[in-house]
Amino acid sequence: MRMNPMNAEMVILSLKDLTMLWNTRDLRGYSIRAIDGDIGKIYEFYFDDETWNVNYAVVYIGSWVSGRNILLSHDFLGQPDSYSQIVPVNLTKEQVENAPDVDTEKPVYCQRQGKLPNDWPAYWGGGRLLIAGAFDGYSYKKAKREKPSVEGQEADPHLRSTREIIGYRIHASDGKLGHLSNFIVDDKTWAVCSIVINTRNWLPGRKAILPTQWVEEISWSKYRILVGSLRETIRSLS
Repeated sequence: MRMNPMNAEMVILSLKDLTMLWNTRDLRGYSIRAIDGDIGKIYEFYFDDETWNVNYAVVYIGSWVSGRNILLSHDFLGQPDSYSQIVPVNLTKEQVENAPDVDTEKPVYCQRQGKLPNDWPAYWGGGRLLIAGAFDGYSYKKAKREKPSVEGQEADPHLRSTREIIGYRIHASDGKLGHLSNFIVDDKTWAVCSIVINTRNWLPGRKAILPTQWVEEISWSKYRILVGSLRETIRSLS
């Protein structure tokens, strides 16, 4: 059976529009492929906790001795290639090198210090950066009201680090549930569409994937995420 040329063209166009969903932890270490070669590796992502859009990829460039961390806007990120473990960008290596330094935009957990931790990011291992007690007693509402200044500009009270928030405790409307283990992003829009919850605290060995719309609040002072659903509802998704 021969395919109508118009239908064939529509199939080709639809294939070009296909998107894939990615775990942000899986993208750690992927190389950035510029127009003229590879440069740097992805360390993590910064996203907006209201729109759930990825604002930046945090990329480490240079050597371990003299390297530095830069911010690449999601506008430049192409669709990742899992075979070669690269993320293409429509930039030259020189343009990537001239991207803003990581300390020009600080996520919430760094804003109260006014600087990034001294050891950030000196390693690629698992786990999240945690400054114990750094934000105790400083409420989320107060942070939104004060918007502490970073280098003469208003700091964004909604800018979040994927690496920092992994491990935050999950609180359903009727009690504790588990902890956040991953984020799922759409590689076409670079939006965070879901969060992955490890429910081993309540359901051993189980995970649940929840839409980001269910998240009511991310509390960096208590290292927890509030979800507006019952535990039983979340269990049905695991």
